[in-house]
Amino acid sequence: GGHGQILGVAWSLTHEFLFYAFFSVLLINRRIGKFLFAIWFIFLVLHLLFDIVEHKILSELVLRLLNFGFFLGMLAAKLLIDRRVYFEKTLIIIGLIVFFGAGVYESYGKDIPVEWWFLHMCYLLGSTLCILGIVSFEQKHGLQIPRFLLAMGKASYSIYLTHVIVLMIIAEAVNFVNWLPVEVVFSLSIMGTVVAGILFSNYIEFPLISRVNAWFKSKESRAA
Repeated sequence: GGHGQILGVAWSLTHEFLFYAFFSVLLINRRIGKFLFAIWFIFLVLHLLFDIVEHKILSELVLRLLNFGFFLGMLAAKLLIDRRVYFEKTLIIIGLIVFFGAGVYESYGKDIPVEWWFLHMCYLLGSTLCILGIVSFEQKHGLQIPRFLLAMGKASYSIYLTHVIVLMIIAEAVNFVNWLPVEVVFSLSIMGTVVAGILFSNYIEFPLISRVNAWFKSKESRAA
């Protein structure tokens, strides 16, 4: 059989690299880039409606349902840049209801197919509405964000990449103190993954990014 990523949660990176490949074409040639995005969107819709492709890479990467999120993200960015977002509080409330409603249904509702299109569209639409409402509200009125939330946001991808490993370590540790209440274990798990992710971000992710950026700048200065 095939082999997945060494770090399972890194599956999302393959989709992001695909999007950046399309977007790089858009930066080089806007007309060709728009054409490629249009073709991609059309085939995403066709595959969603008629399941037109069986090839593993095409169906599980290029035409996967979750790629609709990129188009919703670009639409949100365009609306926010043009300052064409209104009724921010309503958007946030509806977005939260749709997003968390989908989560509650997935957790407690009847059995549903894996990656059921309606469920994931609710996740995508709900998060998009929240982003539109929050960012537009910040543009118009400003927001005072607590420092710990900013730290979590800055480290969000490190938290995402490391949380499974941290949870595995915590699970092993809990085996030695199995008298702890479930609520305490759950709370410790959340705090542990957040703290570990922030530490990873501060001491590995961003220092590594800084070194890579410095290396590219040195190459550019030598070329000049």
